[in-house]
Amino acid sequence: MNRFIIEDAAKDPKAYLDASILWLRDLGGGTVVSDLKANLMRTLGASTDTEFKKVEDRLSRMGVSLAWRRGGLPHHGNVVAAFTTRDLIEELDGRDGIENLLVLGWSPNDYSAWMDEHDPTRLQIRE
Repeated sequence: MNRFIIEDAAKDPKAYLDASILWLRDLGGGTVVSDLKANLMRTLGASTDTEFKKVEDRLSRMGVSLAWRRGGLPHHGNVVAAFTTRDLIEELDGRDGIENLLVLGWSPNDYSAWMDEHDPTRLQIRE
């Protein structure tokens, strides 16, 4: 597994999520994962399920899907862990079929131990 992190993603969540979606697209597709659907909705600017479905449809045309803990998590491919908790990062990291894992860091408490253990490649987005 190739591991990546963007540490300061909390300063502009929408911009960093948008950049990570393009990263997935450029890899041929993948899944953006969060703990809660509401976190994805809020960050993607969808205030209703209807708006969220439109976002999902647009992203699916790019080869990108959205997932959250209750809806089922991916077991393979390219994954962005978007502003997730430590246990979800560790769960995704433990899945053998995941090829590339990008963590969008929200709180160092959630990703610092994972960083210390796995020494991921640090990425930055152009501003």
